[in-house]
Amino acid sequence: MIKYLKKLAQTNIVIRLRNYIGYKTIKINLKDSMNGHSISDTFLWRTDNGYKTIVNYSDILKQFFQLENSNIKIYIFSNKNQLLKIVDNKNPKNLNRLIIDKLLLNSSENYGSFFIFHESNEKINDSIRNSCYTGFSKNNNLPSFMHGNLMGASMPINNDTIKKINYGVVGNSLFKNNIYKIQKSFSRYDKIEIVIINPSIEKIYFDINQRKGSLDVGQLVIIEVEKSETITIKSNCFLLRPIAFVYKNKYMDVFHC
Repeated sequence: MIKYLKKLAQTNIVIRLRNYIGYKTIKINLKDSMNGHSISDTFLWRTDNGYKTIVNYSDILKQFFQLENSNIKIYIFSNKNQLLKIVDNKNPKNLNRLIIDKLLLNSSENYGSFFIFHESNEKINDSIRNSCYTGFSKNNNLPSFMHGNLMGASMPINNDTIKKINYGVVGNSLFKNNIYKIQKSFSRYDKIEIVIINPSIEKIYFDINQRKGSLDVGQLVIIEVEKSETITIKSNCFLLRPIAFVYKNKYMDVFHC
């Protein structure tokens, strides 16, 4: 009986219930992605306001597992979580580069998310995580780079397995009782943009410096905030780790917080 109850307590339904009520919470749930999965951070792309996005990524399966016939797919979504394009790299090199600009996205001037998944016909008993570097260039100036921010989704590596993007790595609570305070002063910048991405499988609610908002599954938003010494995010998501774009005179920088 005890063995059965312990097993029941580790099911996704019970984990979500525990998270809601705050009992032995599991903030990051990788239970279904421990073996044979490609885990991707949720990456941001921008083509708005003169931006283009540079993605540098590697063939992880070849570098670390010596698999020669690997395949890499990049799923590009809108900020409303609508699939826009799949970039299929059937012959990846050790180091690869993708430019996400208006030309790639049919003249779209917007922003959204993308995921990088690795595939192979061979089976491996390990899982991998792609947290590569993404650069943002405004008006063709020198880009500012940052590495992945937070695990967002996974997909089976083996091509014989049904391909489905699995969301929900990060859990939620019932109330907005999770506080994320960015440990950096923002008072010296001319302009501040904060990117909030929903990494869970449910709608989230948040306050950012008392400004309220909500995001459905997979959605993201760029919010311009007033100059402030500190930025505090309160939400019902256990780990709502934002991305910041900051501007000073003619310069910009990007970093995860």
